[in-house]
Amino acid sequence: MMDQICSSEDLEDIKLCKSILAVMLAVRRLIAMDELVAFVDMPEEASADYEALAEIIRLCGFFLIFRECVISFIYQSAKDFLLGGAAAEVFSAGIEDIY
Repeated sequence: MMDQICSSEDLEDIKLCKSILAVMLAVRRLIAMDELVAFVDMPEEASADYEALAEIIRLCGFFLIFRECVISFIYQSAKDFLLGGAAAEVFSAGIEDIY
């Protein structure tokens, strides 16, 4: 799944997905869509459009799920994978950049 995200032809989509995943790992709880918009530099046209935001979440592959305006990891194992094997890819500049 991480390879799928990183192989996108759109570099902005890759950066956006990594930012969303990094924030989701850093906050350690469910997050409302409005909160995500505050944490991640979203495209202006998507910031207030839940359909566009849901599409952005779908770009993150099967790591996240968007339900009732709340974003969460689809499975604990997806979160564990990102914290373990894919951490260097998601936090390329270090987790400190998220806080």
